[in-house]
Amino acid sequence: MLLLHCIYDFQCLVNVDSEISLISALDLLRERSENTPSEYKIHWKTHSLRKSIEMLHPSSIVRDHLSDTLVEASEILRKSGRLDLAAKNITTALSLGHSSSKVDLEFANLLWAQGEHAQGLKILQSLLNSNESISDRDLIQLTYSSWLEDSAAGSFDQIIAGYETVANTRGGDIQLISKAHYCLGRYYNKMLDAQSVDKPGLKRPEKDFYGEIEFRVVKEYVTSASFSTDFVFEVLPKAVTIWLDYDSKYKNMDDLKGYSIEMIASHRRQNYSSIEKCIKACVEKGAMETYKWYSVLSQLTSRIVHDNLDTVLIIISIIAELAAKYPELILYSIYSQIQSTSSNRVKRGKKIFDRLTNSKNRELLSGQVHSAFNLLEALTGICKIEIPKRKSRMHLFNDLKFSYPRGEECLSLALPITFNFEQLYQACAPSSKVKFKMERLVTFSSFESRVQILSSMQKPKRLFIIGSDGRRYSIMCKKDDLRKDAKVLEFTAVVNRLLAGNSESERRKLSITTYAAIPLNETIGLIEWVDNSRTLRDIFLTYYSRQGNSVDFSKAREMLDQTTLTKTQQYVNFLQLTKKYKPVLPTWFIDQFPNSATWYNARNLYVRSCAVMSFVGYLVGLGDRHGDNIMVNEKTGGVMHVDFDCLFDKGKKLAVPERVPFRLTQNMIAAMGVTGIEGVFRRTSEVTMELIRDNENILMNVLETFLYDPIMDWKTNKGRSHRRHANEDELNMQPRVVMDSIRRKIKGILDPKDFDTGSKDSGGLSVSTGFQVDAAVLTACDDHNLAKMYIGWMPFL
Repeated sequence: MLLLHCIYDFQCLVNVDSEISLISALDLLRERSENTPSEYKIHWKTHSLRKSIEMLHPSSIVRDHLSDTLVEASEILRKSGRLDLAAKNITTALSLGHSSSKVDLEFANLLWAQGEHAQGLKILQSLLNSNESISDRDLIQLTYSSWLEDSAAGSFDQIIAGYETVANTRGGDIQLISKAHYCLGRYYNKMLDAQSVDKPGLKRPEKDFYGEIEFRVVKEYVTSASFSTDFVFEVLPKAVTIWLDYDSKYKNMDDLKGYSIEMIASHRRQNYSSIEKCIKACVEKGAMETYKWYSVLSQLTSRIVHDNLDTVLIIISIIAELAAKYPELILYSIYSQIQSTSSNRVKRGKKIFDRLTNSKNRELLSGQVHSAFNLLEALTGICKIEIPKRKSRMHLFNDLKFSYPRGEECLSLALPITFNFEQLYQACAPSSKVKFKMERLVTFSSFESRVQILSSMQKPKRLFIIGSDGRRYSIMCKKDDLRKDAKVLEFTAVVNRLLAGNSESERRKLSITTYAAIPLNETIGLIEWVDNSRTLRDIFLTYYSRQGNSVDFSKAREMLDQTTLTKTQQYVNFLQLTKKYKPVLPTWFIDQFPNSATWYNARNLYVRSCAVMSFVGYLVGLGDRHGDNIMVNEKTGGVMHVDFDCLFDKGKKLAVPERVPFRLTQNMIAAMGVTGIEGVFRRTSEVTMELIRDNENILMNVLETFLYDPIMDWKTNKGRSHRRHANEDELNMQPRVVMDSIRRKIKGILDPKDFDTGSKDSGGLSVSTGFQVDAAVLTACDDHNLAKMYIGWMPFL
């Protein structure tokens, strides 16, 4: 394919005979390049061919473009870390003698990448001071201001003025203007973070309490999002968090003794009013496309019970606008509010419902809403119905009394499947690739009468549905709180987009397998059924039983009993159990994938998916990774995690504390092949951690919305874990403590109190990703740690 690509590029350039045809050819080649995988070797090969053609082309028009091609090649190599080859290309471009700001800018970029910051800044400053007309002046100014900020080589006024110069450009590049507003918001956000740091012995300036910096952050971030989608997932969650937390944050005046309270209160009211005007302009005046609000929908619905009524009205307006445009997806969120156990939430959900159904201009929408709600009422009834013991099959209409008319389709509600809900997320993705085109959503066509009853404690019901595309789908109606699961899955969707945009992860085809989880209220919800998935527990127990070596959990519990045995006895017994139950997962892979090529591909996907989810779980403190919560795809070998209730290191506070950051037991390691945790697993883990570090702002902004969400109960555990907590007071964790822990993990700061990296302490300094990965992996597979785990976690399997 790459050779064909090169041959086509060759044909495009060879046929150039005029300046118009050159421009046309270059536009085509640029578009093709943007939609090529971001692996540098592919781009390097195509650009090498282009250089050769341009050097030998008989037309001077084409030969004169050689310096631009050398600059593009240098940029590709620089971003891929090949600074030696990049230097060779940019040196060749400089030697051609064509005076160009593009060449000078790339040369400055290369110097900056090599650590020659002062030289890089000097080149950009000379370009900006030049009186000549420079086509890339805005890009140079933005780069210069960003470098001043990063190197702490400029004053506050100088950096702000530089960003504002680009942000206020009329008729300029929209992407650059968007980035300038983003950089401004990010810079103000750094100031906001600095203000929140306690400085013992120093009195904070009164203006720190005015709330003006908060307004600046919101204004710049929202403006950036209105211009383009490049930073939507980073800026909108943060802007909405500041907006919704502003009122409660500044309500308390007790800490302001010694300040002018009246003056502070006046400024706070004024700045809060400015924030609301900024948000209102995006909603009511259409300053920002409606679909972009989808990236913060769960944040808005969870805060619909806000104390400030003006704020509530804006939230209702945003959700109503989203629902009017994308009812098939958004009606789930509105219905969950109306079905809530909170009367205040119900009241505000009904306001959105009334706005959608009572408008004179929305008769068609009103019909869609009623049809969708009728189906959701019927599905709610299925979730709530009690199932008799020992029932595994039931009839949807005769036994479960499904109230939606038999055979009637519902085109106004999308099926709860990942494909549907990814549609609007793709619309919010950065616009560097092909422009977004929304595909047709899959809706409900008909229900099959057969219902499968699962054997777990809550007796979830599996429904079979024919979609509007003619395909067969399954969903699970479950009596459980799925709100936290839905939030975690949103976070993994963000990580997936980051993985897709990174050259190293894209080359390895790294991703997280997700599923749709739709809460219908605080106690019930719908889950997408992922076909061909099987739990690790089921695989283990089946294979040990086949060997005539069935797992005796009662005996294992006695051998690992922490109340009667010493730690040494536990450890010795644990080793005995690992010898008794030797790994069977490698055998399953051989049986499941008998062809050597499919086996190899399946094992690689297994190892890589294990590594990615292990370190994403490590970041968010995901626990309770027992055999029922990890599934393996029987067709591909990929790993999928389910049940995300035990989050933010809650597992460490249980009566039997969890000692490992993720599951890496003997079966898991044995299935990775002869290299085990080395090779593919370790390198994939390092790539994942590098990606996490490179995208700290995005991930922290998304996680911050989660931590301060009302669904997080920091005092009690009303979730699904059957283990009681050792100390109720210990579990009264504050979000800020968790945020600090996550930030340490992202920065690679090892702290013994985090447990996930053993007793290692980096003294507050960042370690390499390799060392951090090594510390976490060794902690996860340490037999001493596994011997202390809860027996239901099955640490010996």
